[in-house]
Amino acid sequence: MRMLSLRAWPVIAGVLLAGGLPACSPLPKVLRQAQAGQTITVQPAVLESNGENVRFEVTARVPAAHLRKGAAYNLGLSYRYQNGLREDTIGRLTFISGEYVYDEEQKDMLVIRRQFSFPYSPQKSPGELLANPDARLTRPGGKRLKGREVLLARGIVTTSRCATPGYGPAAATRNREQRPERHPGTAVLL
Repeated sequence: MRMLSLRAWPVIAGVLLAGGLPACSPLPKVLRQAQAGQTITVQPAVLESNGENVRFEVTARVPAAHLRKGAAYNLGLSYRYQNGLREDTIGRLTFISGEYVYDEEQKDMLVIRRQFSFPYSPQKSPGELLANPDARLTRPGGKRLKGREVLLARGIVTTSRCATPGYGPAAATRNREQRPERHPGTAVLL
């Protein structure tokens, strides 16, 4: 068995310490700074089925101070239903160069605005639209640190699916045209 030279021990100790210390990773700081001032809004505020799909727009604003080279902040969107037993992935907002713009009112905020949709089925109501934040290293196989999920919206309004053709303003005009016109003082005998 060969002994390692005394010169190799400091190098080995440095490698072991660098890989084992979580304080060297920028992920906790990126996650903490991004979540500190973030606002996430959904338009419409109450999700609504539109035909066979549920369409909505998500706007996310996070502080620009969280930007770090080699790290990215993500918001994974998912829809949870059937009392939390099922969950569908909707999409992801990633704050990396080229994906965001600076806010016009607050120059220290980054903004991503994107439209999403998912297929509607009756089993998906009631449910919850969730944002799952995380910070990750951008290199292949990089580590990921997850944050607490954020509730964005509850349930799906299905009133547009309940509308029956033949009722409403257009139908009222059509029905009025088919009725015989009545003049005051005239009786219609049937």
